[in-house]
Amino acid sequence: MQCKFVLATNIIFFCILLIIEYYEKLKVKVAEILEEKTQVEEKKRIINEDYEKLKVKVANLTELLEEKEEQYLKEKQIIIDDNQNLKNDISEKDKAIAKLISQVEEQSQNEKQIMTDLRAKVSENKLYATKLMKEKSQLQERVTSLEEQSIKETSSIGLQFNYLIPSMDKLDCLSDVQVAERNLFLIQGDKPQLINWEKYGLRIGVQKESLLSSETVEAAVVALVGGQFQFPPNTVLVSAVYAVSLSKPLLKRLILEIQHCLDLTGQPALNCHLKFAIAPVSTPSLPYQFSIVEGGEFKPDSWYGSIQRKEFCL
Repeated sequence: MQCKFVLATNIIFFCILLIIEYYEKLKVKVAEILEEKTQVEEKKRIINEDYEKLKVKVANLTELLEEKEEQYLKEKQIIIDDNQNLKNDISEKDKAIAKLISQVEEQSQNEKQIMTDLRAKVSENKLYATKLMKEKSQLQERVTSLEEQSIKETSSIGLQFNYLIPSMDKLDCLSDVQVAERNLFLIQGDKPQLINWEKYGLRIGVQKESLLSSETVEAAVVALVGGQFQFPPNTVLVSAVYAVSLSKPLLKRLILEIQHCLDLTGQPALNCHLKFAIAPVSTPSLPYQFSIVEGGEFKPDSWYGSIQRKEFCL
């Protein structure tokens, strides 16, 4: 009986020891589990923080992406608008170029028509000049006849005439020209004057105080309808040619008005194609070389062009 008790006691102690050892192991296990739990919670916390940060990054990236997309759409629309504006601009420029080409072609056609009309007018002028030369020849014959008759009538009383005029003598150097007529005009005093040689389409305006009140100046004028004349390229003569000489220089410029054969009515743009030209009377060799001079005025409602001159030539 005693032995049985001892055995039982040993069993109890054994069991108690076993439980305590298991409890110690369990405590260690629990501690490990708690440690793992703590680590897991820490990892979870870190993961949650990283997740929140990632959410913020994703939100920022989403916002940035939306901004980029919005900017892209705006830039795309700007490019589309620019392309459309460029197309419209190109279309407008094409229209402007087409209009300009049309205007140039029309102007070229008008200029061709003007040149055709000018050539026709020049041809008419040549015929008119031929007629004038014929009339001049007839008048010259008549003048010669009258001079011979006058000489015969005055020879008995010994009268002598001197037809040499100083200002006209300056124009005697003209050679190889067809003279329509010569004329001599007197400029007297300091008042304004207008010399109108309407027969040959020439007006000479004298300004006030061009001379002293007591002075008189001779103005010799020769109207020419032909000769060895060389004009600038791409030009056509549309008036007579005049040689003007003064016996004494004036204090102010003369205003020369020369009649032309162009009708400028309704063609205001045509007057810019009209120019005055001059050539020196004294030249070592023919033909007389004409050059364009600046200045002059051609009114659309007048058949005359005007220019102020102080020195004279053809």
